[in-house]
Parts: sequence; C-alpha cells; structure tokens
Amino acid sequence: MPKNLIMPKESIYKTEEVRYLNTEIPTYEEFLKTYQVDEKVSVSYMSEIDGLEKGYGPCYKCGESWITFELEIVLKNSRGGWKKSTVYDIVDACKTASEIKEKKGFWNDNNPSFSSRERNSLVDRIISAVDEHVRNSRNIDRTVTNDVVDSNDDCSIL
Repeated sequence: MPKNLIMPKESIYKTEEVRYLNTEIPTYEEFLKTYQVDEKVSVSYMSEIDGLEKGYGPCYKCGESWITFELEIVLKNSRGGWKKSTVYDIVDACKTASEIKEKKGFWNDNNPSFSSRERNSLVDRIISAVDEHVRNSRNIDRTVTNDVVDSNDDCSIL
C-alpha cells in the first residue's frame, strides 16, 4: 500500500448531533389558556365566510342547491360548420353568450364562420334558458342551437 494516500474531504464522515424536541402535547384546556387570536387572520376568515354565496352543489352560484343547470351550446352555420360547448352554471352561460356575440375565445370567427344573425339567435336562446332557470327555479338540462341562416341572406351587394 502506498504511504502517501490522500483522502478527499468529501469522503470524510461528518458527525451530527441529535437532539430530542419537547414532544408533549398540551390538553385542550391548556391550549385555550395560551391561545392568542390573530385579529388579521380572524377578520380575513370572517370576510371570506360572509362573502360566500348561498347554496352549494349543482347550482351554488345561483343560490339554490336543489336545482341543476347544464346547458349544451351548439352554434351552427348554413354550410354545415358548427362549434359546441357545455356550461354548468349561469355565470359561465352568460360569459359564453358574451363571447359568442363578441366573437372571442373559443367562439372566434376563424373557421367556420358564422353570421351575426346566427350568433344572436343562439345568444337569445342562452339568455332565455338562464332567465327560465333563475326566475322559475327550474332545472335546466338541455341543448340550445341557433337558427341556421341561409348564407345568401348575409351577402351584401357592392
């Protein structure tokens, strides 16, 4: 064996100290004696609870837990093109109606293209379903489709 064997510092074992923490768990009464309320946390919690809308479940956003809302939305054109989406609450239904009317997001007018009359027809039916759901507390589980307009109706003469 060679006499001048040098060991790298990384291979030398390091010693570690092990200490045991105080693991005594106080009783509930002892905990309550030492517990201090943090006002910021308490105010934040109460404002969150007060801000929650009534209800839960299928229609928690409209305040009723016993009625459901599911609306399948289909936008069609006279050339056979279509786009389809499903919403499960009235807030999303209204947002989708706005996107359809403004040609935004999924409902943009890239391909296939839809006339403004086809779009408005679908938006009217979405709003009607939301109105029926909210005013009459009715379950909504249906498909809404627009009136298909003949493409010749939208041609403008130059």
